[in-house]
Amino acid sequence: MTNELILNTDRRVLNFEDLRKKPFYAKKLESFNTEEPVVILSPDENVFILAGRSIPESAVSFYKQILNWFSDYIQEPKNETNLCIAFDYWNTATDKQIAKILLLMESILPPPQVIVSWYFTDENSQGYLSGKGFCELLDINIMLIPLNENGELLDIT
Repeated sequence: MTNELILNTDRRVLNFEDLRKKPFYAKKLESFNTEEPVVILSPDENVFILAGRSIPESAVSFYKQILNWFSDYIQEPKNETNLCIAFDYWNTATDKQIAKILLLMESILPPPQVIVSWYFTDENSQGYLSGKGFCELLDINIMLIPLNENGELLDIT
């Protein structure tokens, strides 16, 4: 069983019920460090979130423990894994690390249901283009979900 991993946020502010029902709520979480994202990986709560800003000084070293965590997780994944990625800004080095995480998710065999909710703001074309690129490159269910500048879901009906 993989233990929970929570980085760059205060665990006391987490309401897992809200995070499970409305993953975009993660955009409103405040991080301790504005260069590193909030990371909440809790298999017991079925909450897997990478959110906020990701421009760490060394993306490779920051994401190493996250990649190690996912490597352990995919050995005994849940029947359903819902990964929420809600960055408002990130750098190219982070993009490479996210690709590694998504490749790990794609490699789960036999494939349980893996859903990646890729949130982007309507003014963040980098978010949309990057998410769309991952959709085209990977054999994994990635939902592109637009948000307004306040982190609320856009009505696209």
